[in-house]
Amino acid sequence: MRPFQDNTPTTIPYSSESKVLRLVANQQIKDLLEDNPELLVFPQCLDDCEDALKEQYILSLHESVDAHDERLMHVQPTNIVGYFGIGNTNISIISRFSDAGGLDKDYFLYYLLQKALSINLFDLEHSLSQDDQVFDFLLFLFPTFFKQALAQGLYKEYRRYARNDSNVKGRIDLNRHLNLNIPFCGKVAYQSREISYDNSVTELIRHTIEYLRTKAIGRSLLSADPDICDYVRQIDAATPSYSKKDRTKIIRANLKPTKHPYFTKYRPLQNLCVRILRHESIKYGEDNNRIHGILFDMSWLWEEYLAKLLPDFKHPQNRKGLGKIYLGEHGALERYPDFYEDKSGGIVLDAKYKKSIDRNDEHQVIAYMYRLQSRYGGFLMPRTSVEVSNPIHLKGYGQSLGKLFLVIPQGAESYDAFCSAILQSECEFEQTVASI
Repeated sequence: MRPFQDNTPTTIPYSSESKVLRLVANQQIKDLLEDNPELLVFPQCLDDCEDALKEQYILSLHESVDAHDERLMHVQPTNIVGYFGIGNTNISIISRFSDAGGLDKDYFLYYLLQKALSINLFDLEHSLSQDDQVFDFLLFLFPTFFKQALAQGLYKEYRRYARNDSNVKGRIDLNRHLNLNIPFCGKVAYQSREISYDNSVTELIRHTIEYLRTKAIGRSLLSADPDICDYVRQIDAATPSYSKKDRTKIIRANLKPTKHPYFTKYRPLQNLCVRILRHESIKYGEDNNRIHGILFDMSWLWEEYLAKLLPDFKHPQNRKGLGKIYLGEHGALERYPDFYEDKSGGIVLDAKYKKSIDRNDEHQVIAYMYRLQSRYGGFLMPRTSVEVSNPIHLKGYGQSLGKLFLVIPQGAESYDAFCSAILQSECEFEQTVASI
């Protein structure tokens, strides 16, 4: 089956892939994740994403019969791209700006990942030509999940130790003591419960790091920035009992996610590490009744990418509670504009990955403009070609509401060629924003 494109309705004949489509379609993402732990959706913000990612569909579907009694499936993808499937049946959704095949040629998606996750894809061109056309996104998520988790500190938990020495710090193990220390030689066998950094979770991370070290891609990711290098050294130092032969045992010990009340960021990292180390089973699936795959919210990637292009604008982050504004007095009606200038007569901008703007979008930005006393409100949207949009002059305060487009290059023969072309588009886009 040809890949679907995001936000692009498609009608296809009834096929063998219909089972997978039916299981995924018309279901909220939160329900799919609850029933299918092998399905990973990025970003990991289902509980606090402003755009209610957890309530979105991956795609919607309805069926019909044509004049020749042929069954048809009408598929409507959303902003979600990636791949999912059951068993050996995989279905891909690519960005609508990809014009050359499957996920392995979706250079726009790679570029957004590079910018949003601060990873380097320029040295990884070889990874874009896999025969099965399934790009190994799992590896590229590791640095982000790894940094978020280690920022909370090294994971630690209580472990039980069976010791036999003269420094008794725990419950005496009488049976073992009689077996080991008769006649008495000054030692006592006992069990202790101690805080340890060398545990199943940190061992899992160490095994993942060692796996990445065997790949050219992995070595590049592990040296991406000083923070990652420092965190890798911390994990190495904290896991002196690491042994490659224990990998299967460590994976098995981490199949049940940790529920530590403080180290909350370790749970998604733990999940990701298990998937990386069980790479073959994650890609093709072990359970014929479980949905597996990895999916990305393009609207989130688009907004994070624009944040790198517009560093002079305030960019509130509702996930962290940063940069909020209030439409009402005494902290009432808190809101998070995507980008704005914190001054009277400034600009407020809203990132929109979708194809068109509706009245609710317009009302939202106008409310921000009124609150911030902005002279201009705009929607930041991607396009495949130059498009002119004349701003609307609003009554009341003499403000303007318009659309600003960033042209996404088409027909690039390689990822490097795409990067060169989009740099020109970015320059023109930044000049347009600066001229408002």
